[in-house]
Amino acid sequence: MSASDSTQYSPSRPRPDWYSSKGSYTKPHIHLDDFTRPFPASNSNSYLASAWCEGELRENVTTAPGPEAPLRKPTNSVRNFDRSTVIQDARNTCIVVHARFPELVDKFLQHKRQHGSPVEKEFYGQHGWSWSRQVARLIEKRPLVFMNSSDFTVLRDYSTLPDTSEWDFVGKTDGSGDSAKERNRYLFLKDYLSYDEIMLGSLLGASGPSYFVNNGSRTNLGNPGKPGSFEERGIIVGLVGARFERPDRMDSIFCLPRSISSTLDVHSSKRGSGSRPQKSPEMDPGLVDVFTDWFCSVSGDQVRVDPLEKKFHAGMYKARMRVTIDVLLLEASERARAAGKKAYTHVVGLGLGVWALYGVGQEQYYIETFADALHELGNDSMRHIGTIDFSYIKAEPKSSVEKVTAAAAKHGINVRFSRRNPADKLSQEEAGQLLVVSYAWDGNAFPGNEYWVQMPSASGDPAAACMSTISELHNPLTNPGFLRRIKVLGGQAPK
Repeated sequence: MSASDSTQYSPSRPRPDWYSSKGSYTKPHIHLDDFTRPFPASNSNSYLASAWCEGELRENVTTAPGPEAPLRKPTNSVRNFDRSTVIQDARNTCIVVHARFPELVDKFLQHKRQHGSPVEKEFYGQHGWSWSRQVARLIEKRPLVFMNSSDFTVLRDYSTLPDTSEWDFVGKTDGSGDSAKERNRYLFLKDYLSYDEIMLGSLLGASGPSYFVNNGSRTNLGNPGKPGSFEERGIIVGLVGARFERPDRMDSIFCLPRSISSTLDVHSSKRGSGSRPQKSPEMDPGLVDVFTDWFCSVSGDQVRVDPLEKKFHAGMYKARMRVTIDVLLLEASERARAAGKKAYTHVVGLGLGVWALYGVGQEQYYIETFADALHELGNDSMRHIGTIDFSYIKAEPKSSVEKVTAAAAKHGINVRFSRRNPADKLSQEEAGQLLVVSYAWDGNAFPGNEYWVQMPSASGDPAAACMSTISELHNPLTNPGFLRRIKVLGGQAPK
């Protein structure tokens, strides 16, 4: 893409039928890869087995008691609940991806095999390295904690990295040719994700049934709630919003012109204050085009991006968020269909907290993207959603609220804007609906993120871990079987 030309991106192929309001419903395909084989069961009476079989959970460093344990009193531990239900919850936990996501992963792998570093070419060129193996890797090879613009990190062995210096060079080499070696000392591609993979991993989610221990307020701290004041069970879905914490990394590459991304302070209204210019984007321009074309093919829009434009690219932001919003809506409807109920879908502001940009109207574009999705998703695929509750999201401007309300009404869906806690008790006509809770996850952390450094109220991520069983059931060390269950939402089974 030339820096001086305005580029017209358009879908590479027509959208599948399920995007049409007249399209037919397609049952999600769950892809079970054979790259991971279960070990024999060790102790059928144990919640957490030393070795795992399908549906069993295993002990590991993240479940061990001690001074590093996230909660002093682990009220959210699976040990506190009915064993047979917990085992079934583990089996029903899966990775959720958009119908077009396997296509993106295949193109990502193809690009890396042709244009990546020597280390990347060798790694992704392994025999049998399929899109599903890559998807499992995007969950499995994360650190426990990854946060702030400094990329503060706690690795899976609880060691820490204070800054970005190693993350920027995962998979990069100190030279070329067969003798080239990775330049890092601690982070290597075989063990952790590259920044390009973190972007890829931000486009999928994890979903499963869970017990809840309280209403899930930001300051719930895992304290047991008053019986009857909250929903005791529901579906919880971890999804990732657009991250603008670092200039020229992840979503900044696609949505922010470089003229402002290097000086924008995402945590305040000040631009250029205390910021230092960043070097050129690490993502290869060819890979940028792969992502950009894919975003536009999913949204169905032709997004005009002028590289010289000195403002936030709202069209590209909406195209990127459309992926995540489609996944949430389709997963909520599918879970409700399986339960024979309507879904009460609790929507949080994905990427609208500490990651958000100041003064660009992200909340408006976020709401409008829901409206676009509801308008285009097929009637059959949305028929099992009863309520969409936008929690702690501003109901403005009025035109955007009216747009999403009208789009939802065509499916018989009620829209609310509230200050509701995730697991507040459902009442009146919604009491019989299935609660589907979304929470703001990270593309490069275990569920809970700050939860693992005993910061339970730092954001919605650790708060979600405190109020549910996701710290174990969405945890690839504790529930490794869920890496094999990839639910492709909204399309035909990939080959």
